[in-house]
Amino acid sequence: MFQNHQGGREKSAEHGESYKQQIREYWEARGYDYIGDSRDDNSTVDQIFRRTYEHGSLDIWVEAKYSKLSRTNSDFLREFASYLIEFQERAAAEPFELHIFIREIAAPNKWRAVFDIPYQKDELVEEFYDRVTKNDDLADAQREKVLSYDYETFREFISEYVTVHPATYEVLRMETDQLEKSNRYDFDERFTSEREPINETEPLEPNFAEINDLPQKIYIGDVDVPNYNEEAVRLQLPLIQPFWFESNKVYSLRPPEDFPDIIKKVTKMETVSPVSFSGWMEDPNHIDTAKVLLLREISRVFVETNKPDNPVAFKYRGKHFLMFEHPTLELDKKDIKGQLVSKAYTNGSSPFVRHRAAQLQLLSFDGDLCLAVLVKNHFTKNGKKHTLIRGDQKGRLHHRFNQNSYNNSQAHSEYKHWRRILNIHNKHKDTSGQAIGFRKITEIVVNKRSPGDKEELTTRDTDSQQQQLGDFND
Repeated sequence: MFQNHQGGREKSAEHGESYKQQIREYWEARGYDYIGDSRDDNSTVDQIFRRTYEHGSLDIWVEAKYSKLSRTNSDFLREFASYLIEFQERAAAEPFELHIFIREIAAPNKWRAVFDIPYQKDELVEEFYDRVTKNDDLADAQREKVLSYDYETFREFISEYVTVHPATYEVLRMETDQLEKSNRYDFDERFTSEREPINETEPLEPNFAEINDLPQKIYIGDVDVPNYNEEAVRLQLPLIQPFWFESNKVYSLRPPEDFPDIIKKVTKMETVSPVSFSGWMEDPNHIDTAKVLLLREISRVFVETNKPDNPVAFKYRGKHFLMFEHPTLELDKKDIKGQLVSKAYTNGSSPFVRHRAAQLQLLSFDGDLCLAVLVKNHFTKNGKKHTLIRGDQKGRLHHRFNQNSYNNSQAHSEYKHWRRILNIHNKHKDTSGQAIGFRKITEIVVNKRSPGDKEELTTRDTDSQQQQLGDFND
């Protein structure tokens, strides 16, 4: 006797909708709000979720596959190309994470070798890239778009923004039940309770400093085009090297004698000559390149001056971070300049290290550049940069060490610590030549008062217009 509970096409479609509903319940149990789906918005993505109070505009896009799926499936490759294009075409302020839920995957180890960072194999990632770009189901316009992105852009997308979930309906149901029974993702009372309005004034402590001394020179040369391989240079050039390639030109804050071999090999060295950095930066088209070079040079100085303490610079989801590596899991904690920078947690089944990191941003205010330092937590498996924890496990650790619960003094204490490490308060430092000098901002005024009550909070325009950056006194 044979009884087919799966049924035919209609029954499979019904199961598929139930699968999507279970995915929705899973994300809602994790504290996410359901935003919409393909039926509501006539969009490609199956479902969209957002945990606004924590992630701002970062959306979770969900693709649900109630089938056995191979990573070589042409329809899947076409859809993946569409998501890649959508991600690259969206503004930086509107990012999303792509989560692909699959009832059953074919060749699980090969999926893992493409999408799971610790298990990635270069040859299989490259093979997947080739399959996406050469897929016969791609429209010509799609193919042209995908081919315009280099391989490293593709790899960053699948490594940083894509998560594959092999999960049956039953497993999702079980995990959802466990989440609902726990209080792991319950709303913090601060987000749901009404508070008394703040009637007292207090000074604002900015977490950024003006760059008041720029490098005197920028060195510009021609690229030796036949020898230049963008991918090879990007892979071999550390984040702390202040070089940038654009329009067959190389831009550097280091003089020719300091060019590393990888740069010398692809540069017509006889063409490299200095020009005034401040004069060059007056061209609005050069601002973005200037910011990249300055961030890289600040990172270079950070690494050079802290060498014995294993400092590292890295990019995560397109953002620029600094932190200190942890020597070994046997060491409980590591201090720099009298304050904790990393701590090992080895009691559980999955040991990890928590790092107090600094996210660096360069901001423009009325023609002046400021370095902003955002204090962040990052986590590694053994203290080393290449073992950064990502995905769901990182989300759980961020919840455990939630920086939203910091008070102002804690956050400002960490900022002041990084200010000392980065020598931002260097008013007595010799900032001649190529050195970058900072000046502390001691006063800032915003012309928006705090809301009088909850109703005002929900109805008024909450955009804070900056009225005065204040006096840039030392």
